[in-house]
Amino acid sequence: MRRMYSAALAVLFGCSIGCSGGDPGGTTVDATDAGTDGSTTDSANTTSAQTSGTTGSASTGASATTGMTAGATTSTSGSATSDVGSTGGSSGGPETSSSSDGTSGSSDAMTSGSSSGDGSSSGDGSSSGGGSSGGCVEQEWYPDGDKDGYGDGEPMVSCEQPEGYAEQDGDCDDNNIDVNPGLDEKCDNQDNDCDGVVDEGSPQNNFCDECEFVQWDQDPDTYYVYCNNHQTWFNAQNHCEGLGGHLVTIKSAQENNFVGGLLLEWNIWIGLDDQDVEGDFNWVDGDNLGWENWDLFQPDDGGLFGDEDCTEMRQSLEWNDLPCGNDLPFVCEHPA
Repeated sequence: MRRMYSAALAVLFGCSIGCSGGDPGGTTVDATDAGTDGSTTDSANTTSAQTSGTTGSASTGASATTGMTAGATTSTSGSATSDVGSTGGSSGGPETSSSSDGTSGSSDAMTSGSSSGDGSSSGDGSSSGGGSSGGCVEQEWYPDGDKDGYGDGEPMVSCEQPEGYAEQDGDCDDNNIDVNPGLDEKCDNQDNDCDGVVDEGSPQNNFCDECEFVQWDQDPDTYYVYCNNHQTWFNAQNHCEGLGGHLVTIKSAQENNFVGGLLLEWNIWIGLDDQDVEGDFNWVDGDNLGWENWDLFQPDDGGLFGDEDCTEMRQSLEWNDLPCGNDLPFVCEHPA
């Protein structure tokens, strides 16, 4: 009889605590499974469970309040803690948050590449829609009448090379295959290389119209032209200008020796004169007379006659003033 009475009291007491619905808040779990020793304490309002690598403890408590149900909150952060509290007039469901080594996680899935409803993706390794279609690059093409690779005239703009057109322009005679800017000059009375000069010196033209074209190793950018056809100083200068240059101008003893080596049996005209001011000799390129190599007692302007305004180089390589109307061979220079 006493046993039955004790059992009835136990049932009534347990129901007053756990029969109001929700999760049972009075459950006590010994935390010694997670460590080497454990302890249990009861309090009226709080249940906490703490688990670590070597020591675990759990505390349980229950607060019985008519018409209230405690919400259960579980938090895990390396160690585990559970609390059961009472909230007046409300009923709470389970809320769970978890973190490991200080990093919290949520029920929402977050990854390095997030996806949105429209099918686009972003983040690491993201891809996006759209693209560009490659097109041609338009350029100008020039009418090429002689089909030598150089054109002339009004260009056509196109992606592809049109028939009868060339990529390069500048052909000064588009009806002559022997003339374009890519050719070397030849002795043919044509402007083969389209530089505006006819029959000047080039790798393909070292002799033309009694003139020999040579280069000096100390000035490889210049052609020296020895012309054995006798001309007045003025005609000689005109011939040199037609080659794109002028009568030779000598600025050093080394250059004087080189030019002197071109002489044959005659003296030659050089590009030095005092036609503007008597006695004031200047080079035809506009430079003042610097280095000089006059013969003995020269220049003398012809003594009593006084009409010697142009300069020749003698076989001795020394200079002498002479009337400009005399006929002599001459030496030109022009850019290579």
